[in-house]
Amino acid sequence: KKGFRKARKAERKASLPSIEYRPAVVDARSRIGDWEDDTLVSRQSEERIKSVNERRSGVVFFGKTKDGTADACNEMTRRKLGIIPPFYRQTLTRDRGSENMRHEELSGALGIDIYFAHPYSSWERGSNENVNGLLRRYFPKKTNWSEVSDKDLARAEYLINTRPRKRHGGLTPVEVF
Repeated sequence: KKGFRKARKAERKASLPSIEYRPAVVDARSRIGDWEDDTLVSRQSEERIKSVNERRSGVVFFGKTKDGTADACNEMTRRKLGIIPPFYRQTLTRDRGSENMRHEELSGALGIDIYFAHPYSSWERGSNENVNGLLRRYFPKKTNWSEVSDKDLARAEYLINTRPRKRHGGLTPVEVF
């Protein structure tokens, strides 16, 4: 019908592990090792920013990808989470975007359980949406990601990770992690 979005195949794929099957301990934020990720897009650039954050501590990693393909996004996530010890890689929650569809390879490479939020339910990955908003303070919408240097992105990551949080009693995400 006119005015309705056409359903995408990726959203109808029944084989995606649903957030409903994610362990309850993830919702409680009682352990370190539960991650969320997302992709920030700009119309001015083919490049994208992949954000990966830890739910309990709030530690975040940002990385640039050359495009929005699943291979490029998974490679960036693999690089960022690969430096974390395996016992701090329990779960990863993603949206159902096409850039997240090759999750089996990432799960095998990192030894992490991957779950997918429901379609159009960004609140199910609220920590990550908040982090994306924090990054937008440094790089507002319509920022051309190809003009943002890795050094500038690392600086924003550092400032967000060393910002005291009320939920941690004034500690920074790095201190909690």
